[in-house]
Amino acid sequence: MEGFQKAANAVNVPMVTDVRGSMFGFFFSEIPVRNFTEAQQNDTAMFAKFHKGMLDRGVYLACSSFEAGFISTATTDEMIDEAIKAAYETLADLTK
Repeated sequence: MEGFQKAANAVNVPMVTDVRGSMFGFFFSEIPVRNFTEAQQNDTAMFAKFHKGMLDRGVYLACSSFEAGFISTATTDEMIDEAIKAAYETLADLTK
């Protein structure tokens, strides 16, 4: 999630990320998200646009900002690098 956070920071898009073991999540939000009430304040429209942009670049993420993502032993460093590159491209496109 560090890469996604850096991509968002590079284009001044508010994003918070979290990782727990092999699970990860992120919200388009300016506040830390620690509960459902805070999660409901995230920008779901931005998430939808980001999700579509990532799909267009071959990266499938959970289709709701309220779902966790998972990595596995099958996930390679190259796959993670591709997802981070796609995040930079997508976020740059969304802020043009």
